[in-house]
Amino acid sequence: MMHRYIRHLCWALLAVAVSWSSASYAEKRVALVIGNGAYKHVANLPNPPKDAEAMAALLRNVGFDVVQGTDLSRNGMTDTLRKFAGEAENADVAVFFYAGHGLQLDGKNYLLPIDSNPKSELDVKLGGPIEVDTMLNQTMGTAKVKLVFLDACRDNPFVEQISRSLKTRSLAVKSGMAEMKSSEGTLLAFATAPGQVALDGQGGHSPFTKALLDNLAAPNDEISVALTKVRAEVADLTQKKQSPWASTNLTGLFYMNKTATAETVANDAGPQPAAAPSPAVSGDPVEMEFWRTVKDSYKPEELNAYLTRYPNGSFSPIARARLASLQDAKQNPTNSRKLAPAVATAEPTGTDPALRTEVSSGHTEDALNLDRAERKDIQRRLNALGFSTDVDGAFGRNTRRAVKNWQGARNYFESGYLNRLQWDALRAEPVPKEALAERDDQDSRPARRQASHHESRSRHRSSSSNSGGGGGGGGPPPAAMGAFFGGVAHGLFRH
Repeated sequence: MMHRYIRHLCWALLAVAVSWSSASYAEKRVALVIGNGAYKHVANLPNPPKDAEAMAALLRNVGFDVVQGTDLSRNGMTDTLRKFAGEAENADVAVFFYAGHGLQLDGKNYLLPIDSNPKSELDVKLGGPIEVDTMLNQTMGTAKVKLVFLDACRDNPFVEQISRSLKTRSLAVKSGMAEMKSSEGTLLAFATAPGQVALDGQGGHSPFTKALLDNLAAPNDEISVALTKVRAEVADLTQKKQSPWASTNLTGLFYMNKTATAETVANDAGPQPAAAPSPAVSGDPVEMEFWRTVKDSYKPEELNAYLTRYPNGSFSPIARARLASLQDAKQNPTNSRKLAPAVATAEPTGTDPALRTEVSSGHTEDALNLDRAERKDIQRRLNALGFSTDVDGAFGRNTRRAVKNWQGARNYFESGYLNRLQWDALRAEPVPKEALAERDDQDSRPARRQASHHESRSRHRSSSSNSGGGGGGGGPPPAAMGAFFGGVAHGLFRH
């Protein structure tokens, strides 16, 4: 009976994952992310490059193709904007995020490349700064939905020297951004109110960017709801010294991270047996927020706290299933490979503390210059630790999900991409030698082997040694099923 219940629960959760994936990735989503901090003529800003790295990772995780630039000169920004303009043409959703110095002159806003050194009105209008309205029209004008996030209201040392050149004129130059009116289909969000100066922040991110990272991709939060939460968090972080400001002219609801509803699952999956109803998505925002804080946890006390508060909650079957797996792993250490996050060994003495805080992104992984053999080694190690993925030397969506689930289980920065410290940590984790043995490429589809496991145990064994990696003609998409069993639903609602 319990086995049948868990089986139907798995199918219900899989329906949610597949429904979300097909809905989100059908859109053409593109983003431009720029973080300028290494200014040549004024003191460096430490946070914008980190802000940009983290924001780019978040956007990739919710289906955006990201054009990214860090510490760009005027020529570098021009080239990057030109590339983004091509990517954003006729996009369904286009996002622009900028962190760095900006200023307003005569009611217009400008962003400053790192080689900017404006000393007069002429330097601003004909020199290095990038005028925001023109830039947005030229790069995002044809997108259906346009989202703009400007963390460019920091105290600007260029303002004083420009002001001296304007002392005989009535033009105003300010550090804060001037108010902008959003065109149809556009949302503009600023770190603080027009004309006000925002804090750069400490601890790696500005208050505005930190709040965006915490709230922008919350599942099923409409963008206006997410920005309300951003505003509240920034006020709390700054003791109400800073309040983000937004102008919107969107013509419909927009969700950065839309997941399937219970009704969608029922329509797609058909009627479910009475003994195994699929979990409905709660309409209670308090419960949703509570679950968001524990949904990636493998700590029994946190899962039990949710169950105590919501014994019949929408996600109580998931919490109970995970608790049962944790208990099983504790009582049967030989089965711990099925739930590697719950029984992960302590990090070796001398582990770099930055391992838990250092950002990982496409750039940090590219810097590793991984060859095909090294990528396959990473995939084998993930499989050996219980995070199922193909072993083909190509880091596709299945591998990205496995990496992200591994990162979340270890409390590392979650992006689906590796940095040097994380790569070293993964290689340091003990795994059986036979799990790392070189095999025929055709014997490298664990996700498919797991999907066909329900047909027969003997077929599963056969698929582990024969080419093709397991058949199973029917059933759910193999990559999605592998992702579920690789991490016991870890990350299923994180996308």
